[in-house]
Amino acid sequence: MVDSQVLVIGAGFSGLAAAHRLDAAGVDVRVLEARDRVGGRTFTRYLDGGLQIDLGGQWFGPGQTRMYELAAQYGVKTFPLREVGERFAFLGGQRNAGPDAEVSAIYAELDRLARTVDLERPSLTPDAAELDSQTLHTWLADRTDAERAAYASRQLAGGLLATDASQVSMLQILFYLHSGGGVDSMLKTVGGAQQDRVIGGPFAIAQHMAEALAEPVVLGFDVASLTRDTRGQVAAPWTAHARDGREFTADRVIVTVPPVVLNRIEISPAMPGTKRRAVRNVLPGDAMKFHAVYATPLWNDQGRSGAFTSSTGLITEAVDNSVPGTAQGVLTFFVYGHDATRIRGLDAGARQELLLAEIADRLDDEHLRQPVDFIEFDWDAEPHTGGCFSGSFAVGTMHVYRDALLAPWEGLRFAGTETADIWNGYFEGAVRAGEREAAALVDELAGAL
Repeated sequence: MVDSQVLVIGAGFSGLAAAHRLDAAGVDVRVLEARDRVGGRTFTRYLDGGLQIDLGGQWFGPGQTRMYELAAQYGVKTFPLREVGERFAFLGGQRNAGPDAEVSAIYAELDRLARTVDLERPSLTPDAAELDSQTLHTWLADRTDAERAAYASRQLAGGLLATDASQVSMLQILFYLHSGGGVDSMLKTVGGAQQDRVIGGPFAIAQHMAEALAEPVVLGFDVASLTRDTRGQVAAPWTAHARDGREFTADRVIVTVPPVVLNRIEISPAMPGTKRRAVRNVLPGDAMKFHAVYATPLWNDQGRSGAFTSSTGLITEAVDNSVPGTAQGVLTFFVYGHDATRIRGLDAGARQELLLAEIADRLDDEHLRQPVDFIEFDWDAEPHTGGCFSGSFAVGTMHVYRDALLAPWEGLRFAGTETADIWNGYFEGAVRAGEREAAALVDELAGAL
């Protein structure tokens, strides 16, 4: 006796999108979520006074069509990221208001190479094994000076994959760039992936999606194991066992949690070795996100947008994250990879002092050392996420294991943004991946009738 035809593990955008596609096809589906909320890697907090602070993922932009469609479907409003005044790029300690010609040429070369990557089967890309064995760090070091290489590596490996260039293969970064429409598309605000925010945060969309399902999401269901008793049965169902002892059973399962979280779930019978290795070789990003709140956006007083990127220091990038209709200014900034590991070892007060001193130096305003509020969030400490923004393959493994990561096995299917071939690593990719697996499962169920 099964509880439903399909179980979806995880109520982030991928799991919710999969459930909606199954609902629409008349398939009986239940979504199991370990947290006490839906939304996965989104999380919005409101400060006293109602100021919206998005602690997790928060942006989408042109080309991310499914996210705009979902926002419109549920009547959720978006607003553009605020950028009033000049933004700067720091190269070798010099403040530059415009793009560096040599860095721009490197980005153009990366875009050219990215277009050669086979998005559905990266292993079929010309010279895939060679590209996978070379890191972004070594590729950049062969093409420009150390300062520009550091700048480009921080924007690409850090800003896109939340890691270090020495930990990213050329095949992985080229795939990622092609998946998201190129460097310009992925790094820009206006006209790019960071163009728009959501009133209420992306969580507002996820909440509407959850409420529209035929069956309510089962919250607090932390899956410890997935088991299938195959003795004497040709097509035995799967049972999801929660850590608190609850169980749900279904004929088929779509797993949408990040690979690092999937590694915590015991699966019996065991998946094939190649599949297990594929999951283990997707490494989570390492990012810490900080919000400094001021009475007003002080940076505008000097004609600055508050936005900057840098080849040195702890902070790779900062943006004005203020919300329309409020007088307060919010500066949001990020620390990635080894730098995130370094400051994670400091106590919170020391971390805040160090980072605000860097902000004051970059924006040349000592008043920025004294925000009215300071919020940090570390997704590495979240057991049901295990790192952010998403995951990327260990150097040398993508061309070997990506196909195995996506491959269904014995009634289990795998989604999540890490499995997407368009907008991999983004909400858009998560939605598309969930819908992909649900559509395939609908076809499979129809063929079984």
